[in-house]
Amino acid sequence: MVHNETISHNVAFFPLFSMLSFLIFTEILFFLGPIEWNEPNRLGLFFYFCILNIALYQGYKSGNKNYIVKPSLIITRKYVGYIRYLLWFSLIMIFIRIIALWGINSISPGAIYSHIMTSINSPEIVYENKLGLSSSPLLYFTILVSPITFMTIPISLFNIKHLSVFYRNFTYLLCILELIIWIGQGVRKGIIDLLLIIIFVSIARNTNFIKN
Repeated sequence: MVHNETISHNVAFFPLFSMLSFLIFTEILFFLGPIEWNEPNRLGLFFYFCILNIALYQGYKSGNKNYIVKPSLIITRKYVGYIRYLLWFSLIMIFIRIIALWGINSISPGAIYSHIMTSINSPEIVYENKLGLSSSPLLYFTILVSPITFMTIPISLFNIKHLSVFYRNFTYLLCILELIIWIGQGVRKGIIDLLLIIIFVSIARNTNFIKN
């Protein structure tokens, strides 16, 4: 019996280990790979990657525990309320990150659309402009807190059936907005990482895949 539970646990967390292995490998390549990237604050970026990976691990672990490892666990209103709080906080942070990381002065639809189109057509220009952003308390706060979204997305996707229709759509909207954030920064790795997170969580939620 214990052996079966161990197998189930290992299989349930296999997508997480695969995902983190890829993220850490690409992060190591960034610092030690053959291509030298123009990044003035390499130490700060290193700590950001660490926080990002920890947030992703915690989000997957928390959502996975309720959905797979303990499927009989009753999802309490308090836990659902916790997910809702994370969703709202992440949404607020999205707009703060747009100002801090994109370097635009307005979050009007026109300004956002114009910046996104520039990012799609000339991502290298947007990336170079991002490197030239002046350091500020808002920028440091944004970088420190933004990984919370990478924790929120797995938790919300794992527990999507326990959320109301409004918060289900809220979760999908958050995924789209997070994708737009990375597009607007001209960072292809962030786009790929986010898509992989969504794909691997979807695989983990597949009951046929998790079955012993």
